[in-house]
Amino acid sequence: MRHIAAAALIFVAVAAPAEASVFSLTYNGASTFGFGPASGAGSLSTDVTGAVTLADLTSFTFSLTAGLPGKTDHFTFGLSDISSFSGDIANGAWTDLHFETKVLPGYYTPNTQFVVLDLGPDGALTANPDSPPLTRGALTVAAAGQPTPVPEPGLLALLGVGLFGAGALTRRRKS
Repeated sequence: MRHIAAAALIFVAVAAPAEASVFSLTYNGASTFGFGPASGAGSLSTDVTGAVTLADLTSFTFSLTAGLPGKTDHFTFGLSDISSFSGDIANGAWTDLHFETKVLPGYYTPNTQFVVLDLGPDGALTANPDSPPLTRGALTVAAAGQPTPVPEPGLLALLGVGLFGAGALTRRRKS
């Protein structure tokens, strides 16, 4: 029993907790081809640093407002609406980001998707697959507070094994 407890304490002391980082997204796009300006806001989170893929995202939400002058459509994109995603995080900041959403139907505007080519001044756009960009602008990505601790599956498994071992040892002594 002492060996199990000592091993559990060593594993707990050595294990580093994972953290989910949350980032806020802001988009301001200027009109092209007579469409009105577009704006959007949202957030995404991931629990990895370095290269980030779609599989590494733990959440994504983005609300986009776009339309013709005087007529506005609202589009809401979730994690399941992302068709491609890649990026890099270094020192808590995005150094590279590319993603594309699925096309959602518009009422006043054509069917619309949101595309991020890069983090430059004209690196983000709203688009319809059958036309040039409807708006172009910059996507701003900022850390939204401190990273949130994520429970470690290994630690929980170790706790379960320890409880199982303690139960087995107690049962053996009663026999």
